[in-house]
Amino acid sequence: DAVVMGRALLADPYLPRKAFEGCDDEIVRCCRCFTCMGEKLTTGLRICALNPVIGHEYEHNFAPPPAKLKKVLIAGGGPGGMQCALTAAERGHDVMLCEKTASLGGALKANRGIPLKSDMYKFIEVKTMQMKKAGVEVRLNTEVTPEFVGEIAPDALIIAAGSVPFIPSIPGIEKSVTVDDLPDMRGKFGKRVIIIGGGLAGCETAVHLAIEGHEVTVVEMKNELCAEANPRYRPLLLAELKKSVKCMTQTRAVRVTDDGLVCETQNGETLIPADTVVCAAGRTANTAAMEALVDCAMYVDTIGGCSGPANVKQAVFRGHFAAIDI
Repeated sequence: DAVVMGRALLADPYLPRKAFEGCDDEIVRCCRCFTCMGEKLTTGLRICALNPVIGHEYEHNFAPPPAKLKKVLIAGGGPGGMQCALTAAERGHDVMLCEKTASLGGALKANRGIPLKSDMYKFIEVKTMQMKKAGVEVRLNTEVTPEFVGEIAPDALIIAAGSVPFIPSIPGIEKSVTVDDLPDMRGKFGKRVIIIGGGLAGCETAVHLAIEGHEVTVVEMKNELCAEANPRYRPLLLAELKKSVKCMTQTRAVRVTDDGLVCETQNGETLIPADTVVCAAGRTANTAAMEALVDCAMYVDTIGGCSGPANVKQAVFRGHFAAIDI
């Protein structure tokens, strides 16, 4: 008699219409990040990490149209850059998005092949399709340099160069892999895996590898895990960790060896045997790209991880409102 949906309609209010029209591939699917619930708990608002309009309907509905349509160049094809390109194109601007690698998605590409993050990875495909329908020109394998900006001569330049994994300066760290390497490491992990870093990315990676049958240990310097996770999602993630992952807090990685990871605990140094070490020590802003482009156009803005580490919600929101500001 009824079909009831909750979070699914926050992620995509047009889901019923798209399903009715057979456009399933265009549906922005809820990724179960619980941002909507966590934000409600802390500020009283309902928002969605994948839909920047939810919770900001007033600003969206009454945002004035552009005084002049402009040529917009976006450097970077991560979630922030894609959302900025989509919003700018929907507002009538002539938009070109350039990505220096062979595919869009930025840090979200690390979710490829991870079942519990499949809907987050699907977000890349949906945004790509939406940009195509909106008329965004996408150029892959194209790095935006000062010379390129001069050739294109945009009215507005949006720098969305993203972030890169932070690699701690400890001996032997070159023997490890990063979270970004996960899609290419499928089937190559040893039985025993140590993850350096107990943030959100490290903990989610630990759960994924444990589900695949690995013996996983998470090493975290602080006294708590995934502290940056929202208050609704964090308890669920901690419960999953408790099932099958060994977690060591207040433990500092000292060096990576062929036998595993040497750590410093409250009781001194100890070797944790491992076949594979994964570095998930956070991300750092790609400031080099930002500094190279910051003076290359009359109007320049920065979004996403290049101006400071950002999660998907922060990147998408900043990209959306940066486009409205043009």
